[in-house]
Amino acid sequence: MSTTEPARRKSRRRRGFGPPLPVTWQDDADCRGPQAALFFPPAAENPDDRIEREAEAKSICRPCSVRSKCLDYAVIRGENFGIWGGLTEGERRPLRAKSS
Repeated sequence: MSTTEPARRKSRRRRGFGPPLPVTWQDDADCRGPQAALFFPPAAENPDDRIEREAEAKSICRPCSVRSKCLDYAVIRGENFGIWGGLTEGERRPLRAKSS
């Protein structure tokens, strides 16, 4: 490397960090704002609270105009946490297996 060339970083692919994808759809997502915390579990959550939180988050997803783009994004990127496109990680797992 010459001294005039900038140092180049090596790119690493890690699970959950796929290729860059356009995310302009996120501007139109119904989950934006203060309710966004519903879509990701807190550090410690009891099962009854989880069921309630997930149901509330999914009710926000249901009418969302970008739901399918959100789900596609999560499946392609291998998102491991949260509700994306109205589905939990466990519900997305079979879709990820099909897309591999």
